[in-house]
Amino acid sequence: VLAGPLLPVDIDRATQLLNKTNQFNTTGQRYSADEVATIAADPTSLALQFRLLDRFGDNGLVSVMLLRPAPDAADTLEIENWVMSCRVFGRQLALEAVNIAVDAARRRGIRTLRATLRTTERNGVVRSLFPMLGFAPLTAADAGDSLWALPLDDHRAHPTHIRRQERSQERRSSRSQIGVIRGFEDIVAKLSGDSVAADELEIGRAHV
Repeated sequence: VLAGPLLPVDIDRATQLLNKTNQFNTTGQRYSADEVATIAADPTSLALQFRLLDRFGDNGLVSVMLLRPAPDAADTLEIENWVMSCRVFGRQLALEAVNIAVDAARRRGIRTLRATLRTTERNGVVRSLFPMLGFAPLTAADAGDSLWALPLDDHRAHPTHIRRQERSQERRSSRSQIGVIRGFEDIVAKLSGDSVAADELEIGRAHV
């Protein structure tokens, strides 16, 4: 997984994901791009993006978690909303996303994560999300809103098979892919301009 703060280049995709995701959506809240950008630029908040890479390639930005300071506790961040694409369900990304959020929060001296689960007609897949992740209920987990908390002092990371990758590694990987594509283009440029050459180029792109 490639994870980190939302950057300006991520805002449009993050906004799209927040507004179009209905199943894995912890509150159903919708945002404008300006609102997402404001949260991402706020030094007291955490706006995290997650990209999942596998042997088939880069799945792109598939999850966003927005955390903001709790108004009643200086050492607490609240997960205002968390969404994830259905394309990556069942691949331990939720577990690793919480691991990453916990690490980021601890670096800021945060001792508790809180989260609201707002039940909607379409987000049944997240009804048991927070207890599965180790959060304890602060309110009754019945129909409507429920509030959950995760103390960080004694929290242990969830075991997953997912490896983390730094953004700098992604940039190097992207440059390598571009180099391979250009290599294929150079080969094609030396060939006759018939359909066979064009087909070879497309095959090359598909395997990069």
